[in-house]
Amino acid sequence: MYKLILILSSLFTSQAFAEKLSLEKLVRLAYDQNPTIKSYEHQILSLTESASARSSVQSPNIGVSEMQRGTTTRYWTVSQKIEFPTKYGLRADIQVAKRKAVEKNLSQTKLNIRSKIATLYYSLYAVKQITSLTKDDLQNVKEFSRIAETKYAAGKAPMHDSMKAHFLQTQIEADLISLRQEEEALQARLRNFLNQPPSFRLKAIPTNLETPILKISKDNFKPASFTVAQKQAEYEASKLQKQLTDWDYAPDFNLKYQDRLSGEPEESRSISLEMSVPIWFWGKTSAQREAAHRTYAKKFEVDSAIQESQTKAQELYSKVKSQKELLEIMNTGLVPQAQTSYSTSLDSYKANKSSFLDLLDAERSLLKVKIAYYRMVSLYVENLTALESALGRAVSDLAI
Repeated sequence: MYKLILILSSLFTSQAFAEKLSLEKLVRLAYDQNPTIKSYEHQILSLTESASARSSVQSPNIGVSEMQRGTTTRYWTVSQKIEFPTKYGLRADIQVAKRKAVEKNLSQTKLNIRSKIATLYYSLYAVKQITSLTKDDLQNVKEFSRIAETKYAAGKAPMHDSMKAHFLQTQIEADLISLRQEEEALQARLRNFLNQPPSFRLKAIPTNLETPILKISKDNFKPASFTVAQKQAEYEASKLQKQLTDWDYAPDFNLKYQDRLSGEPEESRSISLEMSVPIWFWGKTSAQREAAHRTYAKKFEVDSAIQESQTKAQELYSKVKSQKELLEIMNTGLVPQAQTSYSTSLDSYKANKSSFLDLLDAERSLLKVKIAYYRMVSLYVENLTALESALGRAVSDLAI
């Protein structure tokens, strides 16, 4: 019984929590639950520690040795390898550059998730608005059917009008089923991105959700995505790696000290200093060439990322501008005009001055325009957030 109460309490709490989530909270929840983000965060911490580790000298070696020269003398020894100092700094710088690349990748991932969550949120908003419009439309058609039947009974309209109304009513009911299926699919995708249980369902979406506004013009349009920044950081790391291979010719040192443990003579100790000599130079030149080719490859990756980012951002900017203009035309022109046409047709049909088909045509046109408007809102937000992802920065008043 206690377990049942806990399960029911969890379900109700989850449901209530889901209903209260705003778009901003949904995005933050997605950040908290996303495994890719968690992976990048730990990679950043790992590379931070690695930078410190790579800039430190190795641990010394401590041992015991024995020398036979008529008498036996035992020594304790300590040796320390010291690489050429420049190498330590370069190794640390390489890890820092790699960390910057991961940080940019993390930022890009967050923008991509933000775009997907915002798109799903506005898609759910559009589906809910369209469902509400369709339900209202169903009631209108039922009223049309009643009027048509009344007129048919009075001999002022053919039976075909009533049959047409009933057929349209069935079609609208089928549309509502399709809309429910579409909403369920969107809810499932949202749960997947948020890593939530099947009981999670977003309901509390404002009915008067504002359409975000683009805040940049073509004059200050400068594509600079985090993907490009990531490739640039990787390129810097490869250049530092190339510099490190150039220092392979610099000598490394090994300092060794030994002192007597037992045996004769009593005063017996030694200090030695060894230095590496790059005799096997062909291995080092091969490492240099390998690093050089890797650096060239990273440079071309930067150029490719810049070109791809600019092309994608320009395409998305063009789409967003066009879709925003279409939304304004729909909102200020098409919808009011279709509403006026429908109201006129309804009054005219009631007064026996127009046909039933004319009324249905006006009513269908109004519904299609309103549905197209909400579909366009969803598509506009999808492209707008994708543009922000491609630019690497917010360029709208979207509150996330």
